[in-house]
Amino acid sequence: MNLLPFVIVIITILALFSTSFFDRHVMETKEQKIYLAYFKGLRAARNHKEDLAYRSLEKGGESQSTNSSKKEPSTKKVDYFRDEKIGWKNGRLNLSSLTQDAQKWPELKAITIAYVKQLYSHHAFFPKEEKFTERLIDALIAAYKEADALLPFHEVKLEDPFRIPFYKMVRGTQTYDLETDKGYPPFGDFFTFEEREKPPMFFQDANTTFLSIVLGTKKMQIIKDKERKEIQESGVHHSSLNRTKLEELFNDSPPSPQQLDLFDFSKKGSPRKPGKHTDSKTRITVRAP
Repeated sequence: MNLLPFVIVIITILALFSTSFFDRHVMETKEQKIYLAYFKGLRAARNHKEDLAYRSLEKGGESQSTNSSKKEPSTKKVDYFRDEKIGWKNGRLNLSSLTQDAQKWPELKAITIAYVKQLYSHHAFFPKEEKFTERLIDALIAAYKEADALLPFHEVKLEDPFRIPFYKMVRGTQTYDLETDKGYPPFGDFFTFEEREKPPMFFQDANTTFLSIVLGTKKMQIIKDKERKEIQESGVHHSSLNRTKLEELFNDSPPSPQQLDLFDFSKKGSPRKPGKHTDSKTRITVRAP
């Protein structure tokens, strides 16, 4: 009796079993790393949130101090507040006026289209058709016009060809970087249709990507340099600029009234600062709201 076929079958079964066991082991190891990174990140994000709150209270106490000595410029490196605020509630672009009176802020729709392109169009899932972004925004506006109540983005039903791209935009990636175009943000972190009468963007909470789209890259860089200098000199973690100061800052070539109309320059603060942590190995980002 020839045992060779039988031996080959046994070896093949054992090999398949070993491969399956190895693949399962690799998957379980990856899942373990992901879970550990997530909970480690959640703890770090919560600690970061508490640290921000403590620093805020500490600064408030310093501002009430009766010490009249001149404050020395700080040599400590301080994070740029606009980078810290990426994904915050007050940094979202409000699109509600597009469903009621699109001419209230005439440049809002064009700015929205440019903003969406900047955030998503460089990724493979986003169609390269020239007018796709504009048609997507039109479809989204139409959906909110027809809705009886404010829907979360994941409940908005769009028809093809918008359904799958918008689904990916709403989900976003676990981590993203606006400067390097790595990953892409959840749509709800950057846009909202919540009803609002005031201008669609808080200037204090606008990220540099949005400022570049509205004002241009050169003006954004001038604003950034000025604000970073103020942070190092005074430790103030917000912008001293308002509409008048912006016009003075760009005296030779000031932004147009229509551009400045998009910003709410009030000092309304965001809700309590969320903590954020990105794991250095898995790149998983966890936010503590």
